[in-house]
Amino acid sequence: DGKAQHWKEWTEDLEEHWDIHYPGAKAAMQELVATGSDDAMDAALGRHSTECKGTMHALLRSLTVGEPKEITSGYDVGEAWESWKALCKHYEPVMAVQKHHALEHYLSLEKRTAKGPEET
Repeated sequence: DGKAQHWKEWTEDLEEHWDIHYPGAKAAMQELVATGSDDAMDAALGRHSTECKGTMHALLRSLTVGEPKEITSGYDVGEAWESWKALCKHYEPVMAVQKHHALEHYLSLEKRTAKGPEET
């Protein structure tokens, strides 16, 4: 839906889906994003790699709307891994900033003194 807060859950669900059908695909998807190399995906999927690119492309195109749809629409069927990397590259920094702000807020609460029991 284009909302960064749903990104983590959505990616985990998609990675789990792939891992059920192709054991090792979840780790390969994570390595793909971390290294930018398609080698892990091709190794995990073996002879199914080309077929899976088509399936991944169709999934990303059908499961995305709004901004994510715009990102995935810029890629052809044979560029499914690039499409996945582009989505991750777009959302991961946003998630990192949100995580940083949440941690910063938590740490600032630790420094404040409660004025009464209702603030504890």
